[in-house]
Parts: sequence; C-alpha cells; structure tokens
Amino acid sequence: MNSDNPNILVFATEAGSAENIVAVVKANQHRANFNVFGADAGRKVFWLAGLDPNSRPKAESEKSVCSLLTACHVDAVLIGRCIDPNSYERVLVRAAKRNHIPCVSIIDEWYDYKRNYIGLDNVVDYPNAICCPDSQAFDEAVSEGLPARALQVTGSPALTAFVNEVAEHYSYSLGERSLDKPVNRRLNVLLLSEKIDSECQLDNNPSEVKNNKLGYDEFRVRSEICEVLGSFGEETLVIEKLHPSMAINKFPPLINKNIEWQVTNEKPLLGCLTASDIVIGMRSAALLKSYIAGLPTLSYQPSLSGKNRCTAVRKALIECATTKVQLARWILGQTRRENSERKPVLKFLEQSSTQKVFSVIKSSISNSQAGS
Repeated sequence: MNSDNPNILVFATEAGSAENIVAVVKANQHRANFNVFGADAGRKVFWLAGLDPNSRPKAESEKSVCSLLTACHVDAVLIGRCIDPNSYERVLVRAAKRNHIPCVSIIDEWYDYKRNYIGLDNVVDYPNAICCPDSQAFDEAVSEGLPARALQVTGSPALTAFVNEVAEHYSYSLGERSLDKPVNRRLNVLLLSEKIDSECQLDNNPSEVKNNKLGYDEFRVRSEICEVLGSFGEETLVIEKLHPSMAINKFPPLINKNIEWQVTNEKPLLGCLTASDIVIGMRSAALLKSYIAGLPTLSYQPSLSGKNRCTAVRKALIECATTKVQLARWILGQTRRENSERKPVLKFLEQSSTQKVFSVIKSSISNSQAGS
C-alpha cells in the first residue's frame, strides 16, 4: 500500500453520493490517484463534473471484484451510500473487506442509516469508516445501531461545495435574498421533481397511486402544483427539474393556458435557481441547496402519511404543505413579502469537509497497514 499517494477506487450509483465524491476528488486529486467508476445517475454526475468516469467494472461477483481490486493495486475504496441491497457498492464493501482494503462511505442524507448497509438476509456489512454530515446524523445513526467507532462527523462536501459555487455567482449574502417581483412580471417557479413511484408500488397508470405508503407520488405533485398555479390566473413559468435518475419522456410538459411548463434533466441546479423566484419540491436534498441559495422554498407532500423525511423540513429550515390550500397560501405569501428572517447556522457546511473525508481515508489506510 502507498499511504503517501494512495490509489483510491471511487464508485457511485446515486447522484447524491457522486456529488459528495466529486467534491472530495477535486479537492484532493493532487494527494491521491483516484480511479473513478460509476453507474446510472452517479456516472452522469461524474461525467458532468469532468471526472471522465469509467463504466461499472465488468467484475460482478465478490470473488471477481476481489481480483479487480488486487490488479488495480487499490489502497482504499470510497463510496457514497448504498441503499439498494443489490447495488455494486455492497459488493465493493464485501470484496474490500475480504482483501483487507479499507472502505469509506459518505452518508448524504439524514435518514435510512442502517438500511444503507443491511442486506436482504439481515446481515450488516459496515465499511471501515462512515462519514456523516453533522452531529444530528451521527446521533441518529448510532440510535439505529451503527457503530459509533466507525462514524466520523466531517460536514457535507457536496453542500459545502455548493455554497462556494453560489458565492461565486451571487453578490448578495446567503440567506438574505428577497423576492422583489415587479407588477405584471410572470412568476418563475422551480419544481424539484424526484422519483417517488418506486416506493409507492404504482401500476401502469402513473396518475393512480396504490398502496402508497407516502400518500403521494411525483405525478400527483406536479399535477396539483399546475392546478394551483393555474387557478391564480396569472402568467407563470414552471421549470421542472428532474432528478438525474428520471426519464424525461415520462414527464411531458403540463398544459395550462396561464402556465409555460418546461422540463429539464440537463440544466445545472444553480442555473435553474438563478432563473426562479420560488422553489417547490418534495423531499429532495436539493431543497437544502435552494434554502442555502436564499430562495423561498417549500416542501409539498400532499396527504403525507408517516414520518416527514424531508431534511430541510426536519431541520426547521423550510415549511411543508400537505394540501392544495396550504400550497396556494404559501405561494401567495411568498410573492407579497421579503424573505429576510434570520437564518440559523448550518453546521454541515464545513469548509474543511473534503479534507476531513480525505483524512478519514488516510487514517483507514494507516490502520489497515498497522493491522496487517
């Protein structure tokens, strides 16, 4: 193993995981050799960030992945979360352990801590170290049974990188942007859509929700937002930004005489935020980014059933509407007042987060060498 300039294999399937890894790689590429692999939305994020990712290695079985790690002289493995028990990340964790190679995981959400690592057979495979964004995530992870010794509070590399990106583009202070909408100018609304249907057990009719444990899906949300905005009778632009995992052909623009509805899965989030007056989403971590950028932001989860999993709501940063009446009142309220309330300190925004994650990787390598 080369601890001075280690060979680190990184892999991500999900977009949020890839965003954290991108921040770590870009900040530390002079200190390590990163072999970037990705699949699905994760690979797309790597590609858009200019990291030129490889496709998922052809090695599929745990034994073949072990051989791959040996052939590539890998000193450490860095992944995001691995919520899918059949994900390639799960295979990497097991193969790395088998080869006595340290594996580090970055948690990018404030829920499903144990589900990231528990298998269908209820066997838990924890990486050597798990980086979490703040003390809240640490405490909640421990309460779900994750070993405290493996958890490291590092801050969120992706959200911190976004803060820096926003600061480069805006002249106003974060959290102090006001909505100054001139009379007769159309309202620009950003809808942050995300894939809910896999959790709702939908049939072939996307407008019908069966056995929906959440109470809603992405199709109902976009339909009701269109209905409410259209009822105002004012010219409105809606930019519906799809999650990278979503197929754009399944989300045609909605038709309303008062609304121009655009759908995108390519335009960068910051560009969409710049063009918007207000932001509405469901549970997406992008709602945190909207809040950070200072825009009036709402979580809309109609007929919400069970726990509210929107992190921005749970942290009391934004409101959550669960009915069309609440949605309408919030929209009208945002267009008539300034968003000038004092903002709390966000402890997961840590400028040294990328260095802290890299230090966790280096420590894991050193500990592995000491134990070998």
